[in-house]
Amino acid sequence: MESKKTKISDRELKELYGQTLKDDRWFGEHIEELAKEHAGEHVAIIDEKAVAYGMDFGEAYDHAKEAFPGKIPLVAYIPKKGDEMLLV
Repeated sequence: MESKKTKISDRELKELYGQTLKDDRWFGEHIEELAKEHAGEHVAIIDEKAVAYGMDFGEAYDHAKEAFPGKIPLVAYIPKKGDEMLLV
């Protein structure tokens, strides 16, 4: 399978980077709330909103891309109780 290469301008890259930082910050601020109903799942975040969930990265990503085809979601794992996080 051949991968598609997409050209992105410096401006678009900066915008994407900025939005990714905002979405990551939003995730950190809402992780406890998300864990109440979605612990052990992956969440797709677009424009500081949880837009899709899945049992794996691909499922959450695919649901988000179907609903928001022009956007690139941030996908993160929502740890469940007992999960240990390793920071490297």
